[in-house]
Amino acid sequence: MLAMTQEIAECIMENGTSLDILRVARKQGFKTLRESGLLKVANGLTSLEEMNRVIKT
Repeated sequence: MLAMTQEIAECIMENGTSLDILRVARKQGFKTLRESGLLKVANGLTSLEEMNRVIKT
């Protein structure tokens, strides 16, 4: 889930592309679903197979 911050809202209002929005979000600490899943795999909270099943990669 992406939290709507002032910076992201401004990017959207300025007709930013999805890549522009992603850049702003990443500066604010946003992680993709895949990145979050890989962290959970690394911490032993789930398996790689389960992460791939849920994300449908």
